[in-house]
Amino acid sequence: MNIDQAILRLLKQHRITEQAELLLHLEQEGLNLTQSTLSRHFRRLAVVKLDGRYQHVEAPRPPTPAFSVDTAPPNILVVRVGPGLASSLALKLDQSDLEGVVGTVAGDDTLIVVVKPPERLHELRREVEAFLTRNA
Repeated sequence: MNIDQAILRLLKQHRITEQAELLLHLEQEGLNLTQSTLSRHFRRLAVVKLDGRYQHVEAPRPPTPAFSVDTAPPNILVVRVGPGLASSLALKLDQSDLEGVVGTVAGDDTLIVVVKPPERLHELRREVEAFLTRNA
């Protein structure tokens, strides 16, 4: 059994109010940790002290980055995303099989999608929005 599994199991089995108490339980199972190492495991495992005892809590899911897609006729989509995300999303769009994406140009939080033929601009906008919802 690895350390993380042992920590989570012991927290379920016992009402642990002090880290030293958990360290003793771990030591009894042959797992010797320092307090600082235990604290690092707590952070990674989302273990916090609630109601006077240590408990595992579900880590909140990171929010989905918000984005907007605007048209710039005749054949440009302007996509605004969170800071630092434009380049990675541009690469995903370039590698996608979305018909009509000629290429992208990305900055920090904005990317431009060149559409060909221009008649696909509005249809491709909906497809890009769906793609970003799945991949952003």
